[in-house]
Amino acid sequence: MSIFSKSIFVGLIILFFSFTKSINTKLDKSKTKSIKVENLNKNHYQNSKFYKIDSIAISGIKEKAYPGCQILAMQNGEIIYQKSFGNYTYEENSKKVNNETFYDLASITKIAASSLALMKLRSENKLDYKKALGFYLPYLIGTNKEHLIIEEILSHQAGLKSWIPFYLKTIEKNGAYKFGYFSNLKSENYPTLVAKDLYVAKGYNDTIYQSIINSKIEKTGHYLYSDLGYYFIQQIIESKAQKK
Repeated sequence: MSIFSKSIFVGLIILFFSFTKSINTKLDKSKTKSIKVENLNKNHYQNSKFYKIDSIAISGIKEKAYPGCQILAMQNGEIIYQKSFGNYTYEENSKKVNNETFYDLASITKIAASSLALMKLRSENKLDYKKALGFYLPYLIGTNKEHLIIEEILSHQAGLKSWIPFYLKTIEKNGAYKFGYFSNLKSENYPTLVAKDLYVAKGYNDTIYQSIINSKIEKTGHYLYSDLGYYFIQQIIESKAQKK
């Protein structure tokens, strides 16, 4: 089993791992309180499940999935685990990651929104990671996305394409927007904001979903980073939470 499949449960609480150098950010120490592992609840920290997190984090570094990482877990507003591993980069003299290291964050919606919502649903027994998409989204039954397992989608091993350039259908060869796709003003016909002062035509979301549904499935069980599955994850979250 690869590091990516092992790390599905831990991946939901990893804030960000070090693919880039840390930002040299100066903080007002009078307003910032450092949280130390030794000050955390000892009973929580000694829990055997947390040693598994250590093992996975170290394994990922050894396999060169990332040079270093920070992991923070909270429950009911209390920090129950906080630890840092590895270095900023793969260079021999690279600085070690610590709990005060700051990163240039990117692509965090999956961690800060989708993953936290999934964890909440799981804690309420409203979600099973072992279930397939078709179980939660019946409209996918009969498509090649019906049997994709949620756990494999979250660990980027479901065989989904890495990405689909949806925007290409909306622009001319010279880069200009095609007529009818966008408006600078929000309206009933252009309800969805896609960039500053730019709204896409009503129904284009359906076009995006249909493109994903029609896309081929590659080799499953093989790691390939893909955002496509998270479009379906959004629908599952909204359906189970009854919120948008």
